[in-house]
Amino acid sequence: MILLLSVATGAGLCLRLAYLHTISLHVDEFISLLAIRGVLQHGYPLLPSGTLYEQGLLFSYLNALVLGVLGFDATVGRALSLIISVITIPLLYYVGKRLFSAPVGLIAATLVAVSPQAIAWGGRVRMYALLQLLVLLSVWFLWRGAIEEDDARYRWLAILCYLGALFTHPVSVLLFPALVLSLLLLRGPRDLLKPGFTLEAVVPLCGILATFLLKKVGQPGQLEALAQARPYLAPSLDIAAGFRPLAPFFASGEQLPLVVLAIVGFLILLMVITVRIRSGTVQKPLEPDFRALLFLYTILGATLFEMVFLVGPTWRDVRYIFMVTPLWLLVASWMAVFAFGWLGRRLERIRPAWMWDRPKTEPISWLWTCLLVAGAFLLFLPAANAAVSKQEWGYDLAFEYLREHWREGDTVLTIVPFACELYLPECDYYASGRAFEEYVFERNGVLVDRWVGAELLDSADQLDSVLRSSSRAWFVVDGWRLAARFDLDFIRTVAEQMEMVHEDQGVRVLLAEGNESWGEPEISRSVEVNFAGQIALVGYQLLTDGVKPGSELAMTLHWEALRPIDEEYTVFAHLRGQDGSIVAQNDSPPLGNLYPTTYWSEGVEVPDPRVLSVGPDVRPGRYRLEVGLYHPGDGQRLPTLDQQGSASGDSAILDYVWIGERPERSAPRYAMGANLDDKVLLVGHDGVPDSIEAGQEVRVTFHWEGLAQMDEDYTIFIHLIDDQGQVVAQHDGQPTAGFYPTSFWDEGEVIRDEYSVSVDSSIPRGEYELVTGMYLLATGDRLPVLDEQGRVTGDAVSLGTISLTEG
Repeated sequence: MILLLSVATGAGLCLRLAYLHTISLHVDEFISLLAIRGVLQHGYPLLPSGTLYEQGLLFSYLNALVLGVLGFDATVGRALSLIISVITIPLLYYVGKRLFSAPVGLIAATLVAVSPQAIAWGGRVRMYALLQLLVLLSVWFLWRGAIEEDDARYRWLAILCYLGALFTHPVSVLLFPALVLSLLLLRGPRDLLKPGFTLEAVVPLCGILATFLLKKVGQPGQLEALAQARPYLAPSLDIAAGFRPLAPFFASGEQLPLVVLAIVGFLILLMVITVRIRSGTVQKPLEPDFRALLFLYTILGATLFEMVFLVGPTWRDVRYIFMVTPLWLLVASWMAVFAFGWLGRRLERIRPAWMWDRPKTEPISWLWTCLLVAGAFLLFLPAANAAVSKQEWGYDLAFEYLREHWREGDTVLTIVPFACELYLPECDYYASGRAFEEYVFERNGVLVDRWVGAELLDSADQLDSVLRSSSRAWFVVDGWRLAARFDLDFIRTVAEQMEMVHEDQGVRVLLAEGNESWGEPEISRSVEVNFAGQIALVGYQLLTDGVKPGSELAMTLHWEALRPIDEEYTVFAHLRGQDGSIVAQNDSPPLGNLYPTTYWSEGVEVPDPRVLSVGPDVRPGRYRLEVGLYHPGDGQRLPTLDQQGSASGDSAILDYVWIGERPERSAPRYAMGANLDDKVLLVGHDGVPDSIEAGQEVRVTFHWEGLAQMDEDYTIFIHLIDDQGQVVAQHDGQPTAGFYPTSFWDEGEVIRDEYSVSVDSSIPRGEYELVTGMYLLATGDRLPVLDEQGRVTGDAVSLGTISLTEG
């Protein structure tokens, strides 16, 4: 057993060391380090804001002793949690051995050695490993002093450990009712009313009161803020809502077998108690194993009951189950040993002959213990490996980068000012747009954070003001908090005015050097483009519709999620010439990767500012602006859908942009002034040949002018007709070969476009009329030609007569 325990302890140590050296600091570790620094500097955990960090009080003092000797360093600070967490492994073995048997203790110790939660908290500068150890000691000493025997010395040790737990984390308040209930069930109410027990109960109650008084005095106003945001107490009979925050712990792959074992063990205990009640032997003491089970299940059940039905969101969290995890592992380990013992008794009759010369149960018991320990190790090993490989938000890396590039006079904004305080001389602003109420208090009429006293920055207007007044401003935030804690106006301001200069492990460092506002857009339009039924483009804005070569085109796209999105898509915006070449492009996640599509809420409009850089060598001309989305992994574009839900393309044409100097408006050689339904004016053309040879082409250049904004894309027809009105040659097509459709023509804009009509050599020689006009391709309906009084004169404009001659 000692060999197996040594292996389990060694494995636990190696896993925690791996976490300690490879995983970045959890955001809460920065707060603990500030509290420890406060103890070293002031003798108590005073934060830079002037408030007291009362949570983890005992842990802060113990770690201050370590860091005071070995130097203030995060890795050294983590070492105390590691040592405590490793000590818990053999301690749990000892407790399991004394309560049940050595195999039970060994299996439980193996489970806690490779538990992903124990590995994580055992490698962090946080108080949870210490809390777990003190809770385990409290339970053990209470068992020794109140259940196994009546010994006040052990009970006072339990009280001391419980007081330590209270001043390690106030969530241990939940343990007190559970401990009292276990004593009621196993000792009865009469024993608890004895003077000695009453005094012993008063001391923990005083400790509970002291923790809340410390909170009240050390963090003025926070209890009231918590009562509004996420109260400690929120009684409710809604079991689904109460259990939902805790479900991830029990539903994880490695925990499910333990859940089954614990439930079966509880049913067996109920069956034993039921049999005793029916047989009238309920007053007799339970067998030792079942007595210990009743003790542990009572504590576990009462604590979980409080978390599900009594407490509020503050303590209804997976991390707080961690303090009673050893008890959970003990009952599951007992059930595993019980089940294998039952199976072993069935296998006795087929024991191999080589075992008969040994004690009857020893070989199989040893073999099963090894199998169970191996099974426990393999059960948790994948999750343990994940725990030492899944990185935390890289705030330590971000602030190390910022420390190297920070200059005197720079302004720093962050949602984690407690991390900033450990790396930089000061943190200027606590940036948080939502859920900040419990983390701020008023000082001199200004809201500041409770950790370092940085001023709260919670709006886009305030951010814009700070950026305008700062020569250089930094913003440090991770992607999830940026999406969850700020509104879209704030994120948009960040995207427009700041540049991402560093990103690692999900944390972005953004920099603004000077403040240049985009100004009011010249073009602002609503559109409706459906991309794969997931995302809609509902509008766009262009700062201008004309830029010079070597400059930038600024735009804002407006998206809307049509349903929850589980993929992160990249947005593309391309400027494409008539020859199909792309002269400028911006392919990037929305809002500069500050607000990925997976964070979008259904029905909420998301502004997406972006800039296209136009090269200095781009030829002047009209270019088409196309946008769309694609999956960055394989480049697969999301299709656009029509009103029937059928795919109609893979991009949306937004507008047209002129690059370079616009050409002066030129007059046609032959003016016409033909009005097509008050939508388009055929200003004129540059000439139609009087005659052509058979087999040649008729070439003509039209000058069109938009008279009004059009919603439809009209097709231009140029027909050569005979004296019977029959078409003998024709050209039908979109303007500019489909590059610049009529729905994008601006009122007053003149479009010069060239066309050619191929005349087949088989057409009889003679006189033919050349006519033109426009029609809607879907219906074939032509635009009527109107005279000066607005009367319809036809549906085609005559361009003159052409003689077809011999070649």
